[in-house]
Order: sequence, then structure tokens, then C-alpha cells
Amino acid sequence: MAAAFATDAKLRSTPGYAATFTTGTATSATGTTLVHSGETWTVNQWTNFQVIIVSGTGAGQIRTITSNTNTTLTVAAWTINPDATSVYVIEGNDDYLYLIGNAVTLYRYSISGNAWVTLTPGAARSGAAAAGCSFNWIRSSTGDLWSDKYNIINGRRLYSFRGGASAVLDYYDIPSNTWVSNVGPLLATETLTTGSVHENAGNGILFTQKDITGRFFRYECATNSFTPWHTLMYPQGAAIVGDRMFTVDFIDGATKITWVYFIISTGNLMFRSMLI
Repeated sequence: MAAAFATDAKLRSTPGYAATFTTGTATSATGTTLVHSGETWTVNQWTNFQVIIVSGTGAGQIRTITSNTNTTLTVAAWTINPDATSVYVIEGNDDYLYLIGNAVTLYRYSISGNAWVTLTPGAARSGAAAAGCSFNWIRSSTGDLWSDKYNIINGRRLYSFRGGASAVLDYYDIPSNTWVSNVGPLLATETLTTGSVHENAGNGILFTQKDITGRFFRYECATNSFTPWHTLMYPQGAAIVGDRMFTVDFIDGATKITWVYFIISTGNLMFRSMLI
């Protein structure tokens, strides 16, 4: 791959461990397919996801889904063909990394193939990412329509605020290999540029710290809304690019508490806020 990137380029994975989107038991298979005759999937909704055989014949095999019909997944050749005992799971793709830089070009890296490809989306992104951009895989929105396994949205989209002193939001649809540009958000009056950082809380909500203002916002994918969250009053130094916000889950039995951590621009202080 020969490309130049701005300092705020973003690299994102879509790991299988992070989300399971559906599971079932095959009714049959061929050397390159898995059939579940009771399903009514939307055609090609699972393209570029992965399927793993978790038990039964062929257990342990993982394959990228290249296409699907209402009942059939097409994959690269199985080592051992699944059969009616094979339990499968469809999840995010461990093999792929996606990269955006300072142009509209989108790249994908295959870990197993150790190779980059330049993707050619069916619809190109209408504007390039710039300083303060985001790039997040949305996999677990609680919106009613997002988890419908027959017309799923969770796991399909990589959302990206463009940054560069704009308020524009786009997303890349993984199965269809296409960008959907200028999707919102609703009520957006805030522009984002150098110093802005973003983090996916894992529930379909993106958190953003704007520039070096200390003003935090939340974007909810299911409602396409961008609303104030809180304000950090501590002053920051000169604005810098780079990811300085992350989430950590504290788990105690059935109790789960998520914390958002944030490191200020040009400084060594870190703050955190509980999501409640």
C-alpha cells in the first residue's frame, strides 16, 4: 500500500469476540456453503462478517462470509464440511482492519493474507476525513431495529465524523461496501476539529470531547441525535490530534459499570466519568 496519511488517521478492527449477531444449527452444507433452511435472511446482509462452527461437525472452523441468500451462507472452502450437527455463530470479522486517512480513500487489511487492499465503494465518501475525525464500529445499539437478525444494522456500520471544523457525519456500510454521506446528526450545530476525540461506549453511543473546550457530547446512533453530556472545567493546553479517550468496564458479578477516561490535550492529566 502506498498512501500518505494525516496525523489523525484512524484504524479500526471488527473483532468477533466483541459481538455475536446470530446463532443457529445448520441443516446442510456443501464445500463452500452453510445452509439453515429455517432462516429468512436479507440477501447479502452477512457479507464480510464471519461464521464460526462452535460445535458439531467441523467445530473450530472460521470463514469470512462472501455472500448470502435467505437461507445460505457462501464462504471459502471448508476443511471439513459442516452438517446438520453443526452449530454456528455469525459475528464480527477477526481478519479485517479498516483504515481512513486524509483523503476519501478507504483501505482494508487482511491479517491472514498479510495484505492491504484499496476498497472501491459503490458510493464514495463525499468528503475527506480531517483533524478531529472519528471512525467507530457500531455493534451493540439497543435500538429495536438494529438487532433484527433478518435486517440487521448492528455490526454493519463504521461511523465517522469528518472533523476538519465540520459537523458532518458519514458511515461506511460493510456488507454493501458503500459510504452513506451526510447522515446527520440531528440538531447538530457543533463543529469538530483538532483536539476532538471520540469513543464508542459499546451500546450504540459515541462520546465526543470537542476540540479543547472540555465540552462533551453523546451521539446516539439509533436516534441519530447529538446532545450535550457534560463539561470538564479543567483547562487544556494546545490542541493535539490522536486518540485520548477510552472506556473501561468494571464488572462485579451481574453488575457492570462503564467509565469513560479522557486525557487532556498537551498535558498529563487524566479524568474519568461514570456512565449511569
